[in-house]
Amino acid sequence: MLRAISERWQRRAAAAAPDARLAGLRAGHPAVIEEALLELSPRVRGWCYRRVGPSAALDDVVQEALIELARALPRFDGQSSLATYAYRVCTRVVWRQTKKSRALPPLAELHGDLIATTHDPERASIERQALQTVLASLDRLPARRREAFILCELEGETPEQAARMLGTTPNAVRSRLMHARHELQRRLSGHDLLGVLRGMR
Repeated sequence: MLRAISERWQRRAAAAAPDARLAGLRAGHPAVIEEALLELSPRVRGWCYRRVGPSAALDDVVQEALIELARALPRFDGQSSLATYAYRVCTRVVWRQTKKSRALPPLAELHGDLIATTHDPERASIERQALQTVLASLDRLPARRREAFILCELEGETPEQAARMLGTTPNAVRSRLMHARHELQRRLSGHDLLGVLRGMR
């Protein structure tokens, strides 16, 4: 009996924790917002890196995204996950930065160092060429297909998770992903797309 009561209390406490956090965020409680930012910071940097690359602008974009997110957290309504909400905020910051700075180089230049070093120079050259082809092709994809590809293939999100982040349906994400894969594989001319992607993760 006591064990059953204890288990029920633990379940209620666990269910109440997200509600308390949401209340703290909506109230703009500094400690709650700081905790959320610390939790989200690695993901924010990863999202920005995938879209800006290791450029001089990366730190500025990450900082701007975190500032924007801190301002937006009190408006979080709990209808989606906190990560989904943060992703949408960060995406707006990245697109705004891209529009402001037309000098950002293409992905092929940003991520040209992703292939691991190898003792076989010929193999390294082939892998690097395939990677450059994928990145250059990503630059040419329509924005919606490109974003679906980055989320699912490079960041490991499921179509369902990506759909929530993009504000669309899982089927729409799968369709965009399928078209993106076909286009990239066509451009790779015989190279293994999945093998190249493993070098980018």
